[in-house]
Amino acid sequence: DLTAQRNSFKALKDEIGVAVNQRRADKERALERAKKELNTSETRLKENKQRLVEHYLDQAVELKGYYATQLSEIE
Repeated sequence: DLTAQRNSFKALKDEIGVAVNQRRADKERALERAKKELNTSETRLKENKQRLVEHYLDQAVELKGYYATQLSEIE
């Protein structure tokens, strides 16, 4: 009977070990997925920022040209 209890305990211990390892692997995969999503979001943010900078620079150049034309007409 003691041997059966030991075997049962060992089996339970093995099951717990497998469950712990599975949970650890799940957490690691979730962390890697979150890191990839974060990198993607950061890349998109940088791209959007660059597009905004280019847009406002283009507008500044257009306004500069417009005001230069207006000034030359006044003079």
